[in-house]
Amino acid sequence: MTIVKKAAPATGRWSTARERRFLDHLAASSNVAASERVAMVPAGSAYRRRTQSAEFRVAWEVALREGYTRLELALLQRAIEGTPVIMIDRQGKTRKTREYSERLALNLLAQHREAVAATGAIDADESAKARLARKLEEMADRLDAEEAAAAAANAPAAAPESSDAA
Repeated sequence: MTIVKKAAPATGRWSTARERRFLDHLAASSNVAASERVAMVPAGSAYRRRTQSAEFRVAWEVALREGYTRLELALLQRAIEGTPVIMIDRQGKTRKTREYSERLALNLLAQHREAVAATGAIDADESAKARLARKLEEMADRLDAEEAAAAAANAPAAAPESSDAA
C-alpha cells in the first residue's frame, strides 16, 4: 500500500490578483485564515501586509464591514423567517415547520437599539411629538439667524461723518 501525501496548497507572494481574491473571500466569509488559503498566500502574511500598506488596510476594513453586514443580514433573515425544521410524530408522520430564536431576535434588537442610540437619533425618554417640536424649534432658530445675517448684509452702510474744517 502506497501512502500518498497531499501537497500543501501553493502559496506565493502577494499580487494584485491574489489581493483581490483575498479581499473578495474576506468580504464573503469574514475569515482571514480561510481568505489567505483561497488567495494562496502564506499564513499570517495578510496581517503583515495590513500593517505595511495603508491602501490594503482600508480595503481590508471595507471587506470586513461588508462581511459583517452580510452576516447581520443573514441573522436578521433567520430571526424574521425562522429556520426550517422537519418534525416527526410518534406515528412517523413528518411535517415541516419553522423555529424562531427569541434569543437571536433579542440580541439583534439590542444591537440595533445601541447603534441608534450611538447616533443620537432617538432619545428613548423623548416622545415623537416632543422630538418633532424640538426639531421645528431648531429649524425656526436657524431661519431667524439666517434672516438676521441677510438683513445685516443688505443694510446700507452708515456714511462716515465728515469734518469740514473752515
